[in-house]
Parts: sequence; structure tokens; C-alpha cells
Amino acid sequence: MSKDMGKKEIPSILVENSRGLVQREQDVRDEDVEVNLGRAFQDYLLEYHQFAESTLAGHGGSLDLSFEEFEAYIRTLVVSRVNFVRGERYVVHATARLVVPTVVSFALGSLGIVKLDEYGLVLIPKMSVIGDLLDEATMRRVSNKLEVLASFGFVFATQAYDRDKRGALDLMIMQFLTDQPKGPGVYSHSKQGHPAFALMAYFFELKQLQGLLGTRIIYGYEVSLRSHLRGLVVA
Repeated sequence: MSKDMGKKEIPSILVENSRGLVQREQDVRDEDVEVNLGRAFQDYLLEYHQFAESTLAGHGGSLDLSFEEFEAYIRTLVVSRVNFVRGERYVVHATARLVVPTVVSFALGSLGIVKLDEYGLVLIPKMSVIGDLLDEATMRRVSNKLEVLASFGFVFATQAYDRDKRGALDLMIMQFLTDQPKGPGVYSHSKQGHPAFALMAYFFELKQLQGLLGTRIIYGYEVSLRSHLRGLVVA
């Protein structure tokens, strides 16, 4: 797992000319990686919400939080993280004291800018479809309701997301694709990513908009990824 961004330095490559091997600057291109909060995102959050409700009901209580509010809460965190990384306007600052399910927190921290010097690429998360977001006051109210779950064994991070804009290489090189001959799943151009990050790539339904890296390796098919992702609810 690696986070490698730093300043946007121009990588160099060795080329041969009449004077021997010399260094030459290599063009650097941005590759937007689309984040889509679709079916996988909805499935995981629905499973989490139902588990939370059943846990509290088993102790004579109730969550008092609709799925729609919970989904919008997590969506707002994801959009804020992506916009923060891109230097665009966001709803929630990284240091805001908000409880975040550990799996979601880990996924958010892995979503960021990654440099691939050997390809002259900088991978940057992007969101085209935003959806409904919550304001700061509502985010705090939802956070307070979720925090009750900590007394019943649920584990949370207590900061909205990481202030470091760098992402995890293992995640950002993966893509969830539905148009491959082998079937829908998480693919990559190499074996460089850790297989565990395939679940996060599926969660965000990542896709490189220009496809500059290509795809050769499959990390998991959708049917198995869906099952494993739901299993992370109790994590």
C-alpha cells in the first residue's frame, strides 16, 4: 500500500542520442478516475443500516435515522473528500469531528492523487454525479445519532477524512468495469495493487475516464465482490 503524490514534478526518462544516454523530461498527463456511488455503495450502506437497526432493536432501542439520511451523510463525506483533493469547494472539512464507519474511513483515506512516474501519469479522483448532500449542521446531527452505536461494538473513525491529498496506489490503479469479455469486475493494468483494495474499487465503482493504463489483470468478479463487501459491515 503506498501513497505517492508530492509536488507535481516532471519525471525524466533516459534516451540515447549521439552523446550516449541522456535524461529528457517526460510529459505528465492527468488521468481522471471517476468515482461513482452506485449499486455497490448502496448495497453496502443498506446492509450497514439494517445491521445497525437490528442491533439497537435487540437492546430495546432504535437508530432514529432513516437510510436516506445515512446514505446522504456518507455521500457528503465522499464528495467532500474528492473535492478537497481536487482543490474544489467541499461541504465538510477534513478535520471536522464526525464519526465515520471504519471501512468507509479507510476507503476515503485511500482515495486521492497518485503519481505514476513510469507512465508519466497523475491519477486524480473525480465525481461527475454528485446527488443530494447534507449541510454541516445536519452532518453533525447524523454523526451524533451514529455515535450511539459505539456502545454496541461499532467502531468509528472520529475525523471526517485524511488531510493528506495523496491516495493509495493499490486502489487508484484499479477499475470496476462492466463491459469486459470476462464479465463485470475489478480490473487493473498490473498485479501491483493489493487484492484487498479490489473491494474499495468496487465500493467506489472506479473507472479511468481516458483509460490510459488499460486493463490486463482481474482482481475479482462482481458477484464475489458484492458478497465480500457486505461481509465488511461488521468490521
